[in-house]
Amino acid sequence: MATLQQEEGGRNNKRGLFDESGLTEEERRRIRSKQRLLHEKIEGGPDQEEDVSKMEFLSKVRDENNEIFNSVRFTREAVLDAENAGLIVEKARLEVDKLRSVSAVSIITVSLAAIVEISHQCEKRLLASTLKN
Repeated sequence: MATLQQEEGGRNNKRGLFDESGLTEEERRRIRSKQRLLHEKIEGGPDQEEDVSKMEFLSKVRDENNEIFNSVRFTREAVLDAENAGLIVEKARLEVDKLRSVSAVSIITVSLAAIVEISHQCEKRLLASTLKN
């Protein structure tokens, strides 16, 4: 019984574990490199020159991460994708928390201003009614 090597002229032509993915090791390295660069970009936030909000920036990097993910075939690259996705989610959560706290502060500020205004009106009425008597 001839082995695969013998059938193919003596060369080691065994199919590798990763052959079915259609990716070479170099392509996988490029994917990981892109993922690491994107991770740094996410951590750094939007450039000062960019005229985008933080939420727009996060939406943009999410789209970039999804585009890279389309090429992912193995766990090693999938882990980097998940780390990027987790970082995007965490940054978005922090932004939402900031917006919520700003909204709460704004509501409190407006409420206090309204209370002060009503208080002044009441004092004026009280003073006016006192002067009448």
